[in-house]
Amino acid sequence: MVSKIANQELILNVETCFVYNNLTMVHTSIYFSIIIPTLNEQNYIGNLLNDLTLQTYKDFEVIIVDGKSKDDTKKIVDKFRKDNSWIKYLESNVGNVSIQRNTGAEQSGGKYLIFVDSDSRLDAGFLNVLKKILIRKEPDVFTTWFYSVNKGFVYKLYAFIATTIYLLSYLIGRPNAPCCLLGVKKEIFDMTDGFNPNIQFAEDRDLVGRLTGKRASFNFYTEIAYGMSLRRIERQGIIKYLITYIIVNLKKQIGFKIDRIRDYPMGGDY
Repeated sequence: MVSKIANQELILNVETCFVYNNLTMVHTSIYFSIIIPTLNEQNYIGNLLNDLTLQTYKDFEVIIVDGKSKDDTKKIVDKFRKDNSWIKYLESNVGNVSIQRNTGAEQSGGKYLIFVDSDSRLDAGFLNVLKKILIRKEPDVFTTWFYSVNKGFVYKLYAFIATTIYLLSYLIGRPNAPCCLLGVKKEIFDMTDGFNPNIQFAEDRDLVGRLTGKRASFNFYTEIAYGMSLRRIERQGIIKYLITYIIVNLKKQIGFKIDRIRDYPMGGDY
């Protein structure tokens, strides 16, 4: 028989318990759970993890969900995990970014889930400033201004135009956000089915649309910015990338099937 005190302690901890590698773990309350899906990201994941170790704000966990990378992604992650117990590594049976993000969300214990791409970059004060901004009026969903981490005028200009479009969409009441950095309250995310694994393109747009369609509050913050990688443009060239992007968007609007591997590959150099 469980004593009254023990039972109260169990109830208090139930929201912060989760199963990790077949072990039940208990978390103290944390503010951010940063979820990073990976697939052959050996050239990028180390930079992001280094950024996270340098954060001045420390009340967060990192959950990496790998889609069976064939390169040294895991080895790099393991190096960081040796000295940072707040970094967790999970493997997904399927290399599907939506499934990977959902898996990370299931194992999270933070008030806010922040979905971040493995090639994004964060300044050392990013989470500290973000926390101060969020506590003013905690939105259900949010994203921020971004800039290009790629050198060159074309990349800087593209990022400026793209982030301005996201801001304008927010201002006219049609919010949208890329999963290069997307924040969602865990309690709100858990009330949905999460990212739709059957969507092969713009699954982030779909999630934001479903959440705001159910009257979830949304904020776009211009007081803070993260670095977005435009490696796809760097690899393909701006013209070929824009053609690919337009074709994939047209397929999505018309209802044609999108082949993620052929039409819009993810991971590695992409």
